[in-house]
Amino acid sequence: MMELVRQLAGRKPVQVLRPVQVWNGELDASIAAVIGGWAEQVEAKYKPYAHSFLSGMHLWNDSLDASHTISQDIHTPDGSYWHAIMHRMEGDYWNSKYWYKRVGNHPIFTELHLAVFEMSKEPGVLASVGSDRVKSELESLVLSDRWNSDRFVDAVERQVEKERHEAAVALLERIQWFETVLLLRHCYRGVGELPDINLNAALMIGGRTET
Repeated sequence: MMELVRQLAGRKPVQVLRPVQVWNGELDASIAAVIGGWAEQVEAKYKPYAHSFLSGMHLWNDSLDASHTISQDIHTPDGSYWHAIMHRMEGDYWNSKYWYKRVGNHPIFTELHLAVFEMSKEPGVLASVGSDRVKSELESLVLSDRWNSDRFVDAVERQVEKERHEAAVALLERIQWFETVLLLRHCYRGVGELPDINLNAALMIGGRTET
C-alpha cells in the first residue's frame, strides 16, 4: 500500500490541473485491489474515511471516473471534498464550487492556507507571473486571511480555459498537490485501525517543493 502512495507522491511532473486520461492503468488496478480491499475490511464506522482515501488515490492517478463513482456515495465532508476536486479537474467548475460548499470548513483548510502562504513568499513565485491581472488574482488567493476554495477554482479555470501563464500554472499545480496530500493524510488518519505503514513519510517524499 505504501508503495502505491510513493509512486503517486513521486510523480514528475506533478499532476496537471486538467487530466485527460488515467496516468497509470496498472497502478489504478492495484489501487482498486489493494486499497479497495483494505477499505472493505475496516470497521464499519471507519469505512467513510477508508473509502474517501480510496477515492482520493484514484483521483491522484488521474482516474476521475473511478474516483467519482466512489466519492458520490460518501455522504461526508471528505467525500464531498473529493467530489469537488474531481469536478474541478474535469472542468465542471460550477459543480466543483457546489461540492466545496457541501464541504464546509474542512479541517485541512488551515494547514493548506499556511502552506500556500509559505509558497507565496518564495523568491520569484508571484513576481514571475507576467500578467498583472493574473498576479492580482493569485495574490488574492494566497494572501487572504483564510483558505478560499472558490478563488482557487476560479484561478484554475482562468489558466485552463482562458489564458495560460506557465508560472501561474506551476503554482496552482503545487497548491493542488498539497491539497491532495493533506486530504489523503486526513482521510487515512480517520481510520482507527491502520495498516503498519508510514503514510506520512510516503506522502511527503522528498519534501515535494519542486514542480
